[in-house]
Amino acid sequence: MALFALDDVRLAARDAVERALAGLGPTFIEAKVPRLTGHSSDDQQTKYRSEEELAEQRAQDPLPRFRDELRAAGLLDAAVEAELAAGVAAAVDDATQFAEAAPDPDPGTLLRHVYAEPGDPMPGPPPSSCRTRAGATPASPPPPPSVS
Repeated sequence: MALFALDDVRLAARDAVERALAGLGPTFIEAKVPRLTGHSSDDQQTKYRSEEELAEQRAQDPLPRFRDELRAAGLLDAAVEAELAAGVAAAVDDATQFAEAAPDPDPGTLLRHVYAEPGDPMPGPPPSSCRTRAGATPASPPPPPSVS
């Protein structure tokens, strides 16, 4: 398994922001990372994944690698990391409380925002800085149909 390339993610996110700010619509970024925990608290991964596979994937976890890069660059220390972790934990707790207190959604809205809806704008071509995995500029979509 190839190592997760943090710089590639940064470039893809930069390109997505450029595309969005140019009014060219959303961008889908697929970042393949190994799943390091079970699907649920009852999921015993060692029943279908070897300890060696799990250890190899933990060694490739991008979060500790990024943390180590930030520390090496002098951009992160233990105090800042603890402050960030506390902020994340609080945000997750707040979001969990909000979700658990919210009413169930209307089943009639199930497919809303899943597919294009009438009146949605057609996206234009990507900016020239957008790249595919191989580094080539992706082909532009056909122009939207003209309306008479």
